[in-house]
Amino acid sequence: MSQRLDPNIDITTNSWGIVPLYSKLDDGASANDSDYVFETLSSGGEDNFEIGLSNPVLVPSLGTATVSIRTGWISEGISVLPTITVKLLEGGVQRGILAGQSIDSTWTTYTFNATSIGSFNNLTVYVYAQNSDAVGEATIEISWIKVDVPDGIAAASITRPSILATDLSRYNPSVSGTSSNSEFPITNLLNYLTEERWISSTTSANQSVIIDFGVAKSCNTLIIQNHNFDAVVNTGSIFLQAADNATFSSGLTDVATISPPDNGIYLSSFITTSKRYWRLFFNAVLNDCPYLGNLFLDNTLDFSGTYTWNYKNDDPTYDTVENISLNGAIRTSQNYKARLRSSFNFAMQTNQFKQQFLTFLTVIRNKLYPFYFINTDNVIRYVVLESDFNPIDVMRYNSNDIKNFNIKTQSTFDITDLVDTTEIMNILETNEIITTVS
Repeated sequence: MSQRLDPNIDITTNSWGIVPLYSKLDDGASANDSDYVFETLSSGGEDNFEIGLSNPVLVPSLGTATVSIRTGWISEGISVLPTITVKLLEGGVQRGILAGQSIDSTWTTYTFNATSIGSFNNLTVYVYAQNSDAVGEATIEISWIKVDVPDGIAAASITRPSILATDLSRYNPSVSGTSSNSEFPITNLLNYLTEERWISSTTSANQSVIIDFGVAKSCNTLIIQNHNFDAVVNTGSIFLQAADNATFSSGLTDVATISPPDNGIYLSSFITTSKRYWRLFFNAVLNDCPYLGNLFLDNTLDFSGTYTWNYKNDDPTYDTVENISLNGAIRTSQNYKARLRSSFNFAMQTNQFKQQFLTFLTVIRNKLYPFYFINTDNVIRYVVLESDFNPIDVMRYNSNDIKNFNIKTQSTFDITDLVDTTEIMNILETNEIITTVS
């Protein structure tokens, strides 16, 4: 499935007939050859126009597009076929081209692909026509232009929660086009600790963070955390790409465009793709050295249904130390901010989910490794399990309950709306020496 972008505005028209041009080109899903734009070119003549495109309803999951254009011509004694060159532009930057295509005199549809698109809300189509015949003239006719882009991921709330866990020991990370800051190496992405970053040593364009899984790895979701990807790009885009070889010259696929709105936890869902080599490619002029604290790339585990009533969600809890001073007053202190705890029960989960959940427990080794929990309101928490036991109860065939799925945030660094400082209450000390009378 795909979304279609249609012409919706004239950028430049020159001599291509009665304006607006776009209204004669926006035929929708199929062409209407009775309505078209045209230009009569004398021997050696040339002309061009540019039209803007509508925006997609949903942000496409891939940075690719397919452009279609339908043309024909009427000749006046020419022996050399006229040609067209068509470009898909993103903010004036070429993302795909049909170069010097000789066009048939009968109505014919030509297509080409465009890649590495960062913003689908800033696309235009540029058309250039040329008559290279030495004597005659030709009238070029164009009836239809459309651009097909991938389906998008809806921003609406999801109806059931999901989990993203991964085994970081399978990652073999490296960098390309740059080097790592010696104090913040790429191996910091392997320790599950979001506060320990990888930091690039340069602001050079076309640098990459590369993950080699050793074998082809199927993935449909990326989550990054503790990053500056929202502000590091001056011009250009950040892409998630996958390939069959380490140089990204074989089977290269633009998987997703990475465009976080802020520096918080960012999730990108995309069409399931299986490749050995993956990379974050900074196809951009950078304002600063990029950095990243956590990178999870894997398939989500989606619950069969949402949790039942009688749940707890994001309840702040504190670790309070209590002591008694020499005069008997209670002294309390808290060394950390609040940690969020949640408790859920899931009913009637399928046998397929049960097996996937058992695999998930093996990957995280129960309480040992953290994972991401994506709630029904799209809030994402980096959490650990509170218990080392398997919470699944088999109720009957293909019906399994998960009771006391208890999770807590891995650290307090995520809770930005709570007090950062240590709070000490009820402090009372005395200068008097208290003695024991025997």
